[in-house]
Amino acid sequence: MKSTPAMITRRMFINGLGLSTAGLYFGLYAYGATKPTSEPSGKAGVKPDPERPEIEKAASGLNPNVFLHLASTGVLSIVCHRSEMGQGIRSSLPVLIADELGADMAQVKIVQGDGNKAYGDQNTDGSNSVRSIYDEMRKVAATAREMLVAAAAKRLNVEATTLTTENHFVVHKPSSRKIAFGELAIEAGKLEIPKPDAVRLRPQSELKKVGVQMPLLDGPAYVAGTAQFGADVSVPGMLVAVIARPPVVGGKIKKFNKAAAMKVRGVKHVVELPHPKAPYGFQPWGGVAVLAEHTWGAMKGREALQATWTAGPNGSYNSASFRKTLSASANAKGTQLRNVGDVDEAIKSAAQVIEAEYYVPHLPHVSMEPPVALAKFSRAKGGSCEVWAATQNPQAAQTEVARVLGIPESRVTVHVTFLGGGFGRKSKADFCSEAALLSKKVGKPVRVQFTRPDDIHNDYLNTVNVSKLTASLDAKGKVTGWRHRTAFPPIASTFAPNMVLPQAGDLQQGVLDLAISVPNVRAESGKAEAHVRVG
Repeated sequence: MKSTPAMITRRMFINGLGLSTAGLYFGLYAYGATKPTSEPSGKAGVKPDPERPEIEKAASGLNPNVFLHLASTGVLSIVCHRSEMGQGIRSSLPVLIADELGADMAQVKIVQGDGNKAYGDQNTDGSNSVRSIYDEMRKVAATAREMLVAAAAKRLNVEATTLTTENHFVVHKPSSRKIAFGELAIEAGKLEIPKPDAVRLRPQSELKKVGVQMPLLDGPAYVAGTAQFGADVSVPGMLVAVIARPPVVGGKIKKFNKAAAMKVRGVKHVVELPHPKAPYGFQPWGGVAVLAEHTWGAMKGREALQATWTAGPNGSYNSASFRKTLSASANAKGTQLRNVGDVDEAIKSAAQVIEAEYYVPHLPHVSMEPPVALAKFSRAKGGSCEVWAATQNPQAAQTEVARVLGIPESRVTVHVTFLGGGFGRKSKADFCSEAALLSKKVGKPVRVQFTRPDDIHNDYLNTVNVSKLTASLDAKGKVTGWRHRTAFPPIASTFAPNMVLPQAGDLQQGVLDLAISVPNVRAESGKAEAHVRVG
């Protein structure tokens, strides 16, 4: 008996449950959340928004930088250039900009930024977006505020120092006269943009939204099921690809049954992908892709392949044995990376010495939404590619897609959808490159979908590691010495196989930056070779 898949999308399934969202909407709006006027740029087939700051002509409003545009209607478009994966970045960076500007959130439109070097670093990784660009984003808004104030001062014939901004108005404090932002947009847009060093930030005490609990601006879209995640993107003629990848890093396809896969209902193509050479970096793993009209067909087609593999250089890797290797390394003297005082003497003369060994195995990221990307390649004008992806790093996706296709980065557009979690896995661009390669090969748009097993087996794993900690205490129980020895394959090994010692970034948060006061501290690391992709 043949299985006939019902063509049910995720949205159809949610709607079919008959869930009522009215009460949830009411609850969200009752606490002051405004309904989002935009979603991430994942909507397939939608042309760029004419109010996107990066393409808006300055004459049509105030557009002092690539992050914001104020139209004469009063609508303030703010670009969120970092990826939203549930951490609330679209409800923090735009709110910070609006707060510094003195804008009314009810008139704010959040625009998700595509991959674009004009935004600076877009890698949403390491939980550092707000803390790393807090003042930078405030300055983006302060620049616009000073231009609005200058335009208002000229119109009212008053000193700029007598003006402030609040609730989408420039206000003259002595007379209480005020002018709406929209009325000043075109005038302000004609003024010279102040130099960054000349822009003054508000005193922190004047910020009204920072530090205040606020609802997620995208909450209503989540509740209603209108928020578009990677797997929701669809374009006409699209095929879905599920890939049989090597079970071991460096493995290669040995044999597969293409004919059996092609007999599966809905399967249109079976494509062998090139296998990468070390260093692997963000390259696709290679393997065999099954492309079908629907996800179910692609999955069943992959099962029919009955693929077998050559193991490659890491075929004999055994994590249990490697644990013993790491333990031996962590218990021996290693490369010294930090040294304060004399740890050896502190341990030798201690009233008490406490030692402990800790082991962390390989850990996959396992975000709620497995990696997914859709690519649409065009051969016109030398080749171009449009990508919709649940990516934490659209610029890396641009770079990698351009590399595998052999076209300039300027010919690659990467739209960022909502992400169902990321945890760093989706800062890697391998799944985007797979979609691009397949789209070019078959001449159709292709969405590459990871299953949960794919997600775990083909992850950039949190590195396996052993830490050996030794603390010396004096007669009063005070810690006098601290020695931390580590052994683990570093992240850099993914890009340079000869890297067997960690770098400073690998040893943050407790090794090189110990947050307690101890007079004698030493950190050492032993060598460790990588047998999996580390990330």
